[in-house]
Amino acid sequence: MKKVSVLIILGILVILNDGCSRKNAGPLQEKAAAPEGKITVWVFSDEVNVNGLKAAVSAFKTRYPNIEPEIVAVAGSDVHTKLMTNIASGSGIPDAAHIGVWDTMNFVSKGALWDITGRVKPYVNDILPYQVAAYQDKEKLYGIPWGGTAAAVYYRRDIFRAAGVDPDQILTWADFIMAGKKISSSSNGKIKMINLPVGTSGEKASLQHFQQLLTQQLGSSIYNAKGEITINDAANVKALNLIIEMINSGIGSNIEPWSPAEFGSWNNGSVAAVVNASWMKGIIEGQAGNPGAWGIMKLPAFESGSTRVSSAGGSGMVIPAAARNKEAAWLFIEYFLTQPAPQIEAYQLGCPIPSLLSTYSDETFKKPENYWGGQVAGDFFTQI
Repeated sequence: MKKVSVLIILGILVILNDGCSRKNAGPLQEKAAAPEGKITVWVFSDEVNVNGLKAAVSAFKTRYPNIEPEIVAVAGSDVHTKLMTNIASGSGIPDAAHIGVWDTMNFVSKGALWDITGRVKPYVNDILPYQVAAYQDKEKLYGIPWGGTAAAVYYRRDIFRAAGVDPDQILTWADFIMAGKKISSSSNGKIKMINLPVGTSGEKASLQHFQQLLTQQLGSSIYNAKGEITINDAANVKALNLIIEMINSGIGSNIEPWSPAEFGSWNNGSVAAVVNASWMKGIIEGQAGNPGAWGIMKLPAFESGSTRVSSAGGSGMVIPAAARNKEAAWLFIEYFLTQPAPQIEAYQLGCPIPSLLSTYSDETFKKPENYWGGQVAGDFFTQI
């Protein structure tokens, strides 16, 4: 098989240069004069996200009957560019927006987001600490996270079983590669372990996302404390070398990421596993079919006995500094993201595991889930 050069893999980082106490939730913060009027809320267009937000509107309106939220679905690939363009032009600016954590500081550096520090602080101790930090700049907070980002391996139980692969024996990434070779061999090359989309239009973004997950597993990051890219540190090099090894081993497919073809590969069993964050759970449930055939396991370790924990991506809600109805927008995202009831309901509709710690004791996260072969998937992620 053709070997993949380090230079090719390093190319996945080029895009970075372009941008670059657990307790019960507290009471909602009441205002002397309640805001009113319509608010426009942008959300990633994935069906689960849209449904999760829309489900919260009715209960929100019982608290604030004079506020009318309009939930607008915007393609995740377009939302950041569209939001920045609209802010720059001064027109079409939403009152609240769902954006990826990876671009939040870009907006902050341009003064584009409203400082909500004082409003978020009463809830900080009930939100996953590492996610709060993602929206913080110089002690100021500019957003609230929506959903945990702990990483895992989603896998097809039936494919593993047919190939004689025991997921409990996949303890290291070396084991993962060996299992992938076994699955490929037993299927005469028809089934690949994972999608590694070399040569596709989404190659850079997809492999960079995977590289970041691996680097964070090693306790490092793509960036240093100054925000500089650190592709030459030991963790980044080790993560990149692992990706090269996976590609050269032949365990990866070359399917356009986030495409109908990739979703189809999950459904038809031509790809046996997906490595990503907890927010991928609802997407697989909606796109991969085969209820009962899927399972979830911890990330393999780099070396035997080393950490099997990492995170990937993440998103949250922010309010543009130039939004027309900021106070009303705050009341909506405050309700949706700081209160257990709407977050639990959203999870039941396929949204990510909440970032809200006070939800984790709810029975919803203790129940076996049929889609995952009876596995208690919610508790799996709340315990990572």
